[in-house]
Formats: sequence, C-alpha cells, structure tokens
Amino acid sequence: MAAPHPVGVWIDPADSGSGREPDSADLTPSLRVEPARGQAMITRFDCGSLGKMLLVQLLHWRVKRDVRRNARGYLGIVLLRDWRHRTVLSISLWKDLRSVYSMGEVPAHISVTRVPAKLGIATSCGVFCYSGDWREVMFGGGPQRSPLEPWRAVNPPAGDLPVGEPSVTHVRAAGPAADNPTGATSGRHTEVPGDLQEAP
Repeated sequence: MAAPHPVGVWIDPADSGSGREPDSADLTPSLRVEPARGQAMITRFDCGSLGKMLLVQLLHWRVKRDVRRNARGYLGIVLLRDWRHRTVLSISLWKDLRSVYSMGEVPAHISVTRVPAKLGIATSCGVFCYSGDWREVMFGGGPQRSPLEPWRAVNPPAGDLPVGEPSVTHVRAAGPAADNPTGATSGRHTEVPGDLQEAP
C-alpha cells in the first residue's frame, strides 16, 4: 500500500494486496537538493581517436597534483574510459558548492581546460548535487546523512568565499517514470549568487 510521506511515497512491504512487488511506477521520488553536503563534477570528453583519449588522461595526470594542493574542499577524482567510443568521463568529488568554485584558483587547471577545444575534443560538464540518502529518496525513510560526511578534504573550503549559505530545494518528480520519460522535474529553483563566476 502506498502512503503519503513528507519526503515522498512510502510503500508498506507487508501489504500483499496487489499480488506483486512494488516497482518504480509505484513511487513518487522526492529529492532535497543540498549543496552543502557534497558535489560531483562530471566532465565528458568525446575524443574521437585513441591518441586524443590518451592525451586527455595525461593532462588529468599532470594537473591532478596542482588541484590537490590549491583547490579547497577537493576530495578526489576518477576517470572512466569507454575505449570503443573513445570517450573519457572525469568524475571529481567536492565537499560542497564553495569548493567547486575554488577550481578557478588553480592556474594549471585553467590552462589545461583550453587544450581539448584546440584539438577538436568535444566536452560537456555537469554539477551533481547531493539529494538525499537512497532509502529516503526511494522509500521515504532512512538516515539523512551524506556518505561524504565526515570526509577529510585535501584543502578545507574557505569560509570567506562569496557564496551565501546553501539552501535546500525540494524537487518533486512530475509523475511516475512512464508519465515522465524525459526525467523532467518541477519545483523551486536555487539561484546562484550573481557575484560568482561560471563553474569550470
């Protein structure tokens, strides 16, 4: 039986009236976007050739030390490789939204970001924010703790960066997956303070 819940829809596992297991169509996910509890930056490099793909990995290896030394709140990075399609995903973790903007203080990173375009490597990047414990998101219950808490940042975020206190934005899905094939959601939008520069 599906029942309303403050953060979504909770399904009673003891209810066997439907004669089937609950699936995603029974759930209305409710996400709480919390910029202060962890960020993931995912950058895609469509390289087009093996040589360019290897170069992208070399550039990451060269700049990694400078990012670790100078970017505040940086937690780590991993590369995923799709050799067949000559594509690389760069996935980095950050303590909070303040940390992401500290990439602008790493000269080596700024310099390297200009290289892919010169070589004809198409790039795209997204910022992914913590939106709740998986049990809370999927079933409406469970601990409300980010897996990045606690986690020792290489350089802690600066307290004097011009970023206001991150707000919590509640986003409720428009409906079941069948009614929402694009994954579009509706809800309030969190505006980034105007004095911040564009994220890398």
